[in-house]
Amino acid sequence: MDSIIKEIEKGRSRDGDSSSLIRILNKHPSMIYEVLRSLASIIAKGNSKSCISACVILNKMADKYPDKVSDSLEMIIEFLKYRKKRT
Repeated sequence: MDSIIKEIEKGRSRDGDSSSLIRILNKHPSMIYEVLRSLASIIAKGNSKSCISACVILNKMADKYPDKVSDSLEMIIEFLKYRKKRT
């Protein structure tokens, strides 16, 4: 899972990464909040490619785990408030 998060952070995620991540979370649901926090952190850094990748995966997680993602919206919004601005 860490390698997938690192690829997302570098803006180099592939199509299969989100599916792989969902499979991992299906086996280890206790990791969902950790992944959500990591995705929110990536979004907050302001790198366009990384942000898009994180948002795509966040959207897929919301489809699969709507309650857990909605429980994390406040945390995600806090990260977005302090998002680095790119010029």
